[in-house]
Amino acid sequence: MKGGFKMKIVINDIIDLVEYLKDKISKYSNDFSKNEFLVRYALIDPFLRALGWDTEDPNQVKPEFTTSVGRPDYALILNGKIIAFLGAKALGKLEDLNQHITYCNSEGVPYFITSDGNKWEIYDVFKPVKLDEKKITEWNILNDDIGQIAIKSLTIANVGSFGNKPEMPIFGKSVNNVKNISKGNIKSISSNEVKKEGKKNYKPKLLKIKGEILTAKNVKDVLIQVVNWLVEKGYLKNLNLPVEVGFTGRSERYILNTLPKHKNGQNFRAPVKINEHLYLETHWSHQVVESLIKQLIKRAGLNENEIKIKWEDANEEMMNE
Repeated sequence: MKGGFKMKIVINDIIDLVEYLKDKISKYSNDFSKNEFLVRYALIDPFLRALGWDTEDPNQVKPEFTTSVGRPDYALILNGKIIAFLGAKALGKLEDLNQHITYCNSEGVPYFITSDGNKWEIYDVFKPVKLDEKKITEWNILNDDIGQIAIKSLTIANVGSFGNKPEMPIFGKSVNNVKNISKGNIKSISSNEVKKEGKKNYKPKLLKIKGEILTAKNVKDVLIQVVNWLVEKGYLKNLNLPVEVGFTGRSERYILNTLPKHKNGQNFRAPVKINEHLYLETHWSHQVVESLIKQLIKRAGLNENEIKIKWEDANEEMMNE
């Protein structure tokens, strides 16, 4: 594709995902503390995708990257060059920062990131200061403000401004000029970076429950169709209303409620009335929708393997037409 376009990063999608990951970490902390690969699959990969990284594209993300001195867990590639190495650990475990410096020095990589799925730290490798002063920013999903986490995370978004921490509150302009954005006072920010590929616009290719194929035209519709199916088949009685995100008892947000409101009193952002007594919140990214559906299926008394969802990039389909 020649020319350029504005890459859109939706802050509220990142916030929704962070809130969902917070619930997941709380619920499965014991599992995450014992299994680094589970942390990578369930916590780190979804976060990277929300920041514009296609974890299935080797031109953007390469796991287990081999260097002359060892293998960092991820290499993030921007415009054909490795921009950062990322080291992953099981929840609560610490990374060897000096080892990351060695990895980066061996390959001339300017940044490194460490994460146990909950705590994230970003370092500027070649900044001529002591190691602890190389840190650009950090966040803790369990303890920090969710809106602030979303803004800080833009430091490692898949844009040319990688490594620059957002500084000024502003609407609709560069990611370098954003901070203190809370959920509800801004919907998206745009970067003027020219890229070969933009943010994927996912649409459902297949939706099947217990062998029955359902028709859904977009991400929102997938969730609606699944909930309607559960209601029609009589599984709703197994879902104790209201149904919260994560089912941990700590979440401030609901998936289903008898009123279109969350636990914290905020209105649903994209409510859909399922029946006379049931409202569904539908404002979620495709990654969160898929996870929420699996939670609902399990809570309804079904095996999560009884549902199959396949996604495709609607942008690619349009280009091929």
